[in-house]
Amino acid sequence: VMSIPGKVKSTRAMYSLENWPFISPVAQGASEAELEEHAARVSAREAKRGEEERETEWRGKLMEKVAVDCFGPRIDRFSLAAEDMVASSRIKRCGALSMRDRFQQYLNRESLESIEMGGTVLLYEMDLGFLEPKAASATGGHAAGGEAPVLRLDDGDDRELAKRRLAGVATLLESSPLAVCVFVHLGTPKPDAQHPEGDEGEPAAAPTDDAGEDGGEGGEKPKHSAMLKGVAERMRSLPSSEPLLELLADVAAGASSVEFVPHEAWLSDPEAFAERVRNDSAENKVFLFENMAAFPEEMGEHRLTRVLTEEELQRSQQKAHDGASPSEPAMLSFVRVPWARREAWAFRAFGTLLPDIFVQDAFSSAARTLTTHTGFWPGAPLRYIGPFVEAELA
Repeated sequence: VMSIPGKVKSTRAMYSLENWPFISPVAQGASEAELEEHAARVSAREAKRGEEERETEWRGKLMEKVAVDCFGPRIDRFSLAAEDMVASSRIKRCGALSMRDRFQQYLNRESLESIEMGGTVLLYEMDLGFLEPKAASATGGHAAGGEAPVLRLDDGDDRELAKRRLAGVATLLESSPLAVCVFVHLGTPKPDAQHPEGDEGEPAAAPTDDAGEDGGEGGEKPKHSAMLKGVAERMRSLPSSEPLLELLADVAAGASSVEFVPHEAWLSDPEAFAERVRNDSAENKVFLFENMAAFPEEMGEHRLTRVLTEEELQRSQQKAHDGASPSEPAMLSFVRVPWARREAWAFRAFGTLLPDIFVQDAFSSAARTLTTHTGFWPGAPLRYIGPFVEAELA
């Protein structure tokens, strides 16, 4: 607010108008002399009014400058602080529950041993939480300009632990399912660059008009190349799950085939991929999906970096030259993806695959509200705790 008089003076000078001084309102109970003095100052200011057309242009420019230079940056800073406070409050509220309390409602229900999995398509969540620190370190190196991070399992202990976490796949194959699709969520992608001319706050893989608001229920399930928008760029800051393929092949000895599935092979033509998975000429097929952390709709959150325009950059540089505090070259924002969009994405991604069962076997992501874990869409799978988690809680 204190900077508004200065904005008035500078913007009026842009339109060759006399300065429009700020006049304080009359205090309650002011004397007659003070009222006359105030009226005289207002009349003197009115005499400085220019042509109506220039005055109208000036008012529009003033509103724009105040919004961009004064209120906008402060609201951005407040929103970041507010988001941090909301996240902190939720962490404290959720932290009161123990891991057993979180899983108790599932432990009292049917387990994998009590259901028939023969001829079904399973989604299996693998736990790679022990590799998160390495993934974060690799992502940080990429952010500094290095190559895309690589998931390295050179350490013998890491390889052995990864094999143990994958042992659940071998357990599932004993029931002769049609296929097991292995999921991994590892790392956090760097924020997407958002240019001012784009749609602010829209996740890169947001649903298009090809699907209805109900996720396309009752309609055709088309190919959606838009679902891959921004995914390749995010994968440049995430480790690929492909290095796990060799370990998975060793562990899943009873598999008829073990394949790695990049995002493009799955989502560019969901119908063709679903046909491969549901081909009943062979059972016990295993598909290792690429890192699912590349999808904001799956993770439920989207980080964006708003890049300033050339005009805003020049204005920032001018401020720095004049000794004032320059605007940040880019502003980071955090967008929570609405559930309607997340479930619409899940329907378009899995609507043709129609998985029968989702097996949650990852402690590291069990308490997170990922879309495949907790979302409901037409054809969503039944969900069960996996053998690794069940053994740990027994």
